[in-house]
Amino acid sequence: MYLPFPGFEPTTGFHSTFEFDGRFERKLRERYLTRATSRTTGTAVKDTVNLSMEQLAALHEEPSCDVVLVARPDNLAEHQARTDKPPCRWRRTSLPPLAEDFRAQLKAEAMRYRQPLQIIRRTTWDPTYKPADERERGTQDAATKAWNLHAALYYKAGGVPWRLPRQSEPSAP
Repeated sequence: MYLPFPGFEPTTGFHSTFEFDGRFERKLRERYLTRATSRTTGTAVKDTVNLSMEQLAALHEEPSCDVVLVARPDNLAEHQARTDKPPCRWRRTSLPPLAEDFRAQLKAEAMRYRQPLQIIRRTTWDPTYKPADERERGTQDAATKAWNLHAALYYKAGGVPWRLPRQSEPSAP
């Protein structure tokens, strides 16, 4: 049922490659990140977004950076959405306050640079990592994770992901 990931090579899958350049790598200083993430959720998110924005400003000065990958800090508290259980079968989930939502805050702040961002969790690239304080979440199989991440990066870099033809469309000769 789960096919292997088709690859990100010039001759297969997306028919593209990733190019990484060390001058585009930025790392948040551990002591600043530890200090920022040890505060209350809203303050921790704000401080972590500010630290990230300093690095995004530096990347904005570099030409030829198509998409910025941001590794979400492991120790940044995850805001848990509150849920109300109505009498019917569906569940209504309230959104977290904007001040406590790292993804929303970072994406909103980064819009000034018009630079596509892809925020990823450590669990995306490290199958051995298990967050200590996070509730158990369902995870996707490795091929689905790879497909979703690569399709997002491909699209954000300006590519157009292919899709299966619809029945109403004529097939190519």
